Amino acid sequence: MAHHIKGLENAGSFADKLLFTVPVMLVCLVVSFIALGFGASLSTIGSFIVAMFLYGIINDILHYAFHAPPKYLRSFSSFERARRLHLVHHGDNGSNFGMMSFLCDATFGTFREAKRRRKQ
Repeated sequence: MAHHIKGLENAGSFADKLLFTVPVMLVCLVVSFIALGFGASLSTIGSFIVAMFLYGIINDILHYAFHAPPKYLRSFSSFERARRLHLVHHGDNGSNFGMMSFLCDATFGTFREAKRRRKQ
């Protein structure tokens, strides 16, 4: 039986993700050359790409955890706050783009505070 996770119903197939991943990796390669210079060593560029890839994996894991949080993570107030802030993004796609930090949202004026739920 498949589990329905709110917000992930349009996640797409593996082929969809692959068609998205390949262009993203090419963009990462171009960004690597621009950021590090065309004279940078292949090991430096490779390390930069691996770091971006790992950041993407961590981002995906967090995104999944925000929608289907394990009980042990829900006990951390910082996780719950980040989760609430992320869920604001799904209600207002023009805000709270951050996953691990909302500093860029605060800087560019896209940060929206999560409304507190009343305890019943």
